[in-house]
Order: sequence, then structure tokens, then C-alpha cells
Amino acid sequence: MVPLGISLLTSLIVSLVGTPVLIRVLRKHQYGQFIRKDGPTAHYTKRGTPTMGGLVIILATVCGWVAAHLASWTFPSPSGWLLMLLILGLGLIGFLDDYIKISRQRSLGLTPWAKIVGPLSECWHCYFPAATNLGLLSPRPLLRFRWYATLVD
Repeated sequence: MVPLGISLLTSLIVSLVGTPVLIRVLRKHQYGQFIRKDGPTAHYTKRGTPTMGGLVIILATVCGWVAAHLASWTFPSPSGWLLMLLILGLGLIGFLDDYIKISRQRSLGLTPWAKIVGPLSECWHCYFPAATNLGLLSPRPLLRFRWYATLVD
């Protein structure tokens, strides 16, 4: 229970301290939301709003995860590593989407096709090792579960 509390406090501190710092850095470098000219005029108030806020959330999650394992002196499980890879991979897709919006000064980031294929491929790359480890990719995976016997009887 102590590692969970340490993880919670670490994530909270990183997010509370990191968010204002990231906002200042993004505003200093003028990494803000780009608004199209043909959109509603009410959207112009959002122009320059810092984007990429997911960076702090992902950083806080990873820091909390690492702190919990350091506090308990345990090595992360394979499923924990897969979950962190999934979080970081999906965060990378979000970062690329925001980076394209900022660098090209337009409101469109990744193409719709990339926004579908990217997360699906990331999930598959994390699902495949987990499914192989659990035996779900064997020729007869349903026979490995006890609940299958109740369906047959």
C-alpha cells in the first residue's frame, strides 16, 4: 500500500509542478493552438493556447510508476512494461499530431488515416506479446479457460 501512496504523491507533485512550467515554456516559444480563418470568430480567443498538455500527464504517470517500483524494490512485471509502452506509444502519436499542427501553422495534424492506424498498430504491438504470454494465440485458445467447460456442458 505504501508504494501506491508514493506513486500517487509523485504523480501529483510532477503534474502540479510540471503543468505551470510547461505552459510557460510553450508560451515562451509560442507553441500554441492555430485557428483557421474560416472558422467561427469565437474560436479566435483560443489562438495561442498552449497545446501538448498530455506531456505532463504522461511524465507524471511514468514518474509515479517508477517511484512505486523503487519504493517497493521490485522489478516491473512484463504487463507493466507493456502498459508503459502503450502509454508512451499513444503519447507519441498525440505529440506528433500536436507537433505537426504547430510546425505547419495549421489546425490539421495527422491525417485521419494515421489517427486510426497509429493507435491500432500500437495496441497490436502491445497486445501480441501479452496474448502470446497468456497463451491466447495457441491453436485452441478457448480450451485453456475454465469457463469454456460450462459452455460445452
